[in-house]
Amino acid sequence: MNLDIFNNLTNDKGGNNFIQNFINELANYLATNLNQNKEVDSFLSMDEIEQKYNLTSQFSIELRNQRDEIIKDYLQNSTEESLYFVTYKNEAKNNYTISQYNKEGKNTSFGISGEDLPKDVKKDVVLKKEDDKFVVDYQATETIMNKISDCAEKLAQEQNTKLNKSREENGLYQVVDISSNGVYLQNMSNNQVFEEVDIPKELLNQIGNDYILRYKDGTYTLEQELTDKFFENLK
Repeated sequence: MNLDIFNNLTNDKGGNNFIQNFINELANYLATNLNQNKEVDSFLSMDEIEQKYNLTSQFSIELRNQRDEIIKDYLQNSTEESLYFVTYKNEAKNNYTISQYNKEGKNTSFGISGEDLPKDVKKDVVLKKEDDKFVVDYQATETIMNKISDCAEKLAQEQNTKLNKSREENGLYQVVDISSNGVYLQNMSNNQVFEEVDIPKELLNQIGNDYILRYKDGTYTLEQELTDKFFENLK
């Protein structure tokens, strides 16, 4: 749509405030409704973002701390007095846990039934109150989750730098424990323990505690003979 004709009219001597106001209101209407027409499923959740960037437990915790700061910063530049972030859903009971953020910097959590929330609500969606009812704030959700995703990308770069220092070419590593994101490995030359998330899925399904791996050419492989000898010596 070409709005030059309207802009030209408003630039004439005497101006035309009606047309300028119409243009401004139309722009605001389109921005608001384009956001409201989006579905909440179009936004990545925290879990999906963490999986996308393959974050370790340490950096997942850091991302969630950064999430709180991102929401607080967004709220300070918002006309809303409070925003509500859905942090958990109990599928069986249709109950949710919500964190409330206000401009004074306070953050409180409370439980609520799904019956008191919008039908399209899901975990990691931002809510606001209109006429004392919760509604999905699509614009806030999109902006905040995009910023969280950007933050995750930066954390992933920092994580990879740190992990690369722990990976030694041709080094041997023993599995200490299986984590939710990968495995905890112990460097058998210096006893350093760290969480590794870049493990081939096939290998991850093969190994357990005390298995011995070798890091070579940018990947881990199972040292079956060394692992067998280790378990033999335990008998």
